Amino acid sequence: MRRELAARFRAATDRGEIEGRMPAEILSDLYLGHILAALLAWYGNRSLGLRTTLDVVAELFWNGARAR
Repeated sequence: MRRELAARFRAATDRGEIEGRMPAEILSDLYLGHILAALLAWYGNRSLGLRTTLDVVAELFWNGARAR
């Protein structure tokens, strides 16, 4: 999964969709770490559905926590 994500991040960088300040392999590790943290948080507190929890964490990864 790490290799596949890195390949996708690299392709997105090549297309100018994301910044290339960090190697794609590290970016994929960070993304997977965020997803693992989301799963652990959801397991400990299921007040939100799993899908919602994962969607919110992915959005936070891409957009940060700043108000729009």
